[in-house]
Amino acid sequence: MNGRGGFTLLEVMFSLLIFSAGMLAYVSYQARASAMLFETESTAISTAIAVEAAEELTSMTEDDFRILIETINPQPTTGWLTDTEFKAYSALFNFSIGPFDAFGRALNGSGNGMFTRPFRVTTFSNLTNTAYEENSPMEVLRVIEIYVGWPNRGIVTKVCDSGPGDAECNHLIVPIMKPIYYY
Repeated sequence: MNGRGGFTLLEVMFSLLIFSAGMLAYVSYQARASAMLFETESTAISTAIAVEAAEELTSMTEDDFRILIETINPQPTTGWLTDTEFKAYSALFNFSIGPFDAFGRALNGSGNGMFTRPFRVTTFSNLTNTAYEENSPMEVLRVIEIYVGWPNRGIVTKVCDSGPGDAECNHLIVPIMKPIYYY
């Protein structure tokens, strides 16, 4: 029996191997947690940006909404309109004009923001590709789509304002449906 206490080189190397594997797992977890946090925060901010405009649109009176739709004239469907273009159709809107920074604050049309919020107006018939009798309850429905786009994680210079379909962008679409005439 040897009177010296201590560890052999093999025991030390095995301990380092276990410690290194644990640290790699921890670092990997932190990277995934950071990515999930980014996605969660981005989705929450984009939802708030879309809801701001949606609340104003849904609170419009019948007459104001009809005037807005007749001014835009979605026959059959408009292209994506920027905040500034859409707000120009009605002086009644008080929502902030984008693009928006990483905290959801409006940059008042200046600079490259992380979030953009274009609008598109269409009829319910065009959206569903169906035909309804003129002035029927379904035919008078108008749909305003609020699109909020932001770049994927790691792509900071991308401007996502062209609507869905861009693989480098995340997006959220909030449709608002209102009739232009009530029965």
